[in-house]
Amino acid sequence: MKLLRFLLADAKWPLAGIVALSSLGAASGIAALALINRVIAQMQGDVSALLLLFAGLLAVSFLTATAARIALHAVGHRFVYRLRRKLVKRVLDTDIEQLEALGGARLIAMLDTDIRNLTFAFVHLPEVLFGALLSLAAFPYLAFLSLPLFLVTALWMLLLAAICWLLIRKIDSHVELVRQQDDLLHSDYLSIVQGRKELALNRYRAARFYEEDFDANARAYRHHVTWADGYNGLLHNIANAMVLGLIGLVFYFASGLGWASLGVAATYALTILFLRAPLVAAMAGLAALVTAQVSLRKIDSLELLPYQAAFNAVAEPFSGCRGVALCDVSYRYATRDKEEGFEVGPLNFTFRRGEIVFLIGGNGSGKSTFGRLLTGLYRPHGGSIAVDGVSLDEERRRAYRH
Repeated sequence: MKLLRFLLADAKWPLAGIVALSSLGAASGIAALALINRVIAQMQGDVSALLLLFAGLLAVSFLTATAARIALHAVGHRFVYRLRRKLVKRVLDTDIEQLEALGGARLIAMLDTDIRNLTFAFVHLPEVLFGALLSLAAFPYLAFLSLPLFLVTALWMLLLAAICWLLIRKIDSHVELVRQQDDLLHSDYLSIVQGRKELALNRYRAARFYEEDFDANARAYRHHVTWADGYNGLLHNIANAMVLGLIGLVFYFASGLGWASLGVAATYALTILFLRAPLVAAMAGLAALVTAQVSLRKIDSLELLPYQAAFNAVAEPFSGCRGVALCDVSYRYATRDKEEGFEVGPLNFTFRRGEIVFLIGGNGSGKSTFGRLLTGLYRPHGGSIAVDGVSLDEERRRAYRH
């Protein structure tokens, strides 16, 4: 899973310490459970020493599990903080042409929804980690109690894992669609805020936007999030039912087929009940990890420039230039959302130092594009821009912009 790979790359040793603490907590919990079973079996004579040992194991389990959970939350939130900083820096470094092609809604959704999904994933990650480690710690003890019953348990858990994998795939597909609708809803929100004057003046247009565009996206979001939550709830209930069903299987094979004594079966069932809550919580927490995985894929799809910590210095800004000339400069907008792109140019114009120039034109005539080309925000698709007779290459263009 990409989330765990990123976390390992960011905090390998702290995470190793957290896993060690969680493993110690899980092992202490299983040891405390084994001690309870021994006390129940002994019941006669002085058991005060055993109870004292039980209290010690319980304290170790509590302290290590709590420390691991707090540490994992701290590491996770530090990772999210660093990721947020890196994403903002990548946005600042990416060319305005690519940012405009992506659209403000997708960028805001990335910085809002995707970061929030990653934060929720780290809230649930301790439950997944502790549930998995506790199950692994319990398996040797279950095998010690009864190897035949353990083999039945292993097969049953493999069946549960297969069912969970199928449901998680369903959850992933719907969460992916939810995330796509989230982009569209953010676009609608921006349209409402930025076009509030036009929508206030034209109520017909406002009603059409509300009924057709916004409501369609909101209904699609509701549809997919309902299915995602439904599969998540089904995953939780199936895990809970199958863990409880395992207890019935244990007593059937132990008492009905004589695979183990009733005392061993009771001890075995008590251990499964001990595992039930953390195991079901781990299964439920997987949905948050799936959502985070979708968000990471969404972030990658934006193809922002790679992260660089420093703001790269540019050559000394142009000063004292005598003139800027546009020579056959043209720029073409790509086709977007089934709307044909259009081209501005070729443009031939010379600005001389000290001149005051007024640019006049109707809506869509290319004034803004002309301004972006002139200031270096856009790269010409044809022609060239020259300063004092020298054409701008990439390095000079960065200096020219400043």
